Amino acid sequence: MFNIPFTTMLLGSVLSGVPDAVIESAKDVCAGRLRIFFRLILPLTFKTLLVALTFVFMGVIGSFTAPFLLGPNAPQMLGVSMQQIFSVFQDRLLAAGTAFFTYLLCSFVG
Repeated sequence: MFNIPFTTMLLGSVLSGVPDAVIESAKDVCAGRLRIFFRLILPLTFKTLLVALTFVFMGVIGSFTAPFLLGPNAPQMLGVSMQQIFSVFQDRLLAAGTAFFTYLLCSFVG
């Protein structure tokens, strides 16, 4: 939620860097919108798109304060769930397992 402006700035800057001549030449040979997107725009913006998706994922997976203060929700955010498993249910092994799973997931995405 808090990283949406940063992601928008990243994606806006990379999309403005795509040359208009490339898109116009694709339109000249009758390429459709989907073909232009998947064959030209996506490959030209792929690296920045991955960086933006990584920032969004890490922000969502690391969010704790807002979901904790908002109260009960379904499904629960992972951080709030780990805190409740550890403090309310006092199941240290399950909390450690959940933390390790979160670490593996973040390592893979990062």
